Amino acid sequence: MPTSDVFAPTMRTWILDRDEAGKSGRDELNRYIMEVYAPALKVYYLGTSYRSYWDADDAVSGFFVEYLGRAEYFREWQKSGMRLRRWLMNGMCWYLKSRWKAEIGRNKGAVMPDDSGLMPAGEDDTQRGEFVRAFVRAARELARQECDRRGLARQWEAFTLYYVRGLSRRLIGEQLGENDERVWVMILTGKRHFIKAAREVLLRDGVREEDIDLDIGDLL
Repeated sequence: MPTSDVFAPTMRTWILDRDEAGKSGRDELNRYIMEVYAPALKVYYLGTSYRSYWDADDAVSGFFVEYLGRAEYFREWQKSGMRLRRWLMNGMCWYLKSRWKAEIGRNKGAVMPDDSGLMPAGEDDTQRGEFVRAFVRAARELARQECDRRGLARQWEAFTLYYVRGLSRRLIGEQLGENDERVWVMILTGKRHFIKAAREVLLRDGVREEDIDLDIGDLL
């Protein structure tokens, strides 16, 4: 991938580029969506009145199979102006209703579950926490790949030891064979790449430019 494409500066560019890149691009896009958004969608599903009908993994996988394969799905998302996580939650809502009608509602006397809580006005704390954790994982992996590509694996290791494992600068210096000043420079280099990656992950979700710094603060 060219350097200029690693952290795309415009909202939704990465997703739409892969959506238009044929089967390989669409496969890469779908893998990313499933890895990042599945945990929070499972939490969302388990909070609905449909949760007793299917296993959470089965419900979310079924939604992905049916919706991510639609030719215009991500173009429709772009037009909606929604954050991707909200778009996917709305899609999950319609999927559950249609699946219930197809599999359960055919039985005489079947009573449709209460839909009052199916499309909440906002995310609850558990759903938000899952989204934040998923975005952090995605940003860390993107930043790790970029640091590896640039020959900055040790800087990324220093960042991880400090921010993820919670080691002191002294212990990191002993482990990496560097003095305290050099360790801090390495940590800051890794942090800079994490913030760039976090920005890209949030842009992929459709965060507005003016809200980026606040959302990055959540991830940090």
